Parts: sequence; C-alpha cells; structure tokens
Amino acid sequence: MVLQLPTESALAALRERAAAAGVPFAECHEPDLGGQLTGIALGESAAKLVSGLPLALRAPRCQRCREVLPPALCAC
Repeated sequence: MVLQLPTESALAALRERAAAAGVPFAECHEPDLGGQLTGIALGESAAKLVSGLPLALRAPRCQRCREVLPPALCAC
C-alpha cells in the first residue's frame, strides 16, 4: 500500500512516531535529491499510525460533498 504525506518533514515525523512505538521501518533516501527522505516502509504493526493517511495518487475530494476535484474548485 502506498500512502501520501504532504512534506518531507511530515514523513520524518511519521518515522519518529514509528520508532517511538517500536514499529520496524526502513528508510528510502533519494540520491538525486541530495539524500532527501522520500519514503519509508513500515511493519505490519504500523496500522494505527497510518490509518488516517490518504492513498497516494488518489484524486482530491471536497471534504463537504466528496466530489472528486480540489475543494477550492467545488461549487457546494
């Protein structure tokens, strides 16, 4: 499963929460981006940590009417 976080700092914060909870993880750093943290793989015990994260590459939805478009463009 591939989930989405908005920033590298949010990804790093998730990594720290996983470490504090004793969840096994592996980091992915991108050499072409100066070693930037671009992903982490989490063990099965991370379900509670990631339950609120959206699936990656999923179209954004309006929080009010759930239309598939950016909320700023929604007419609801």
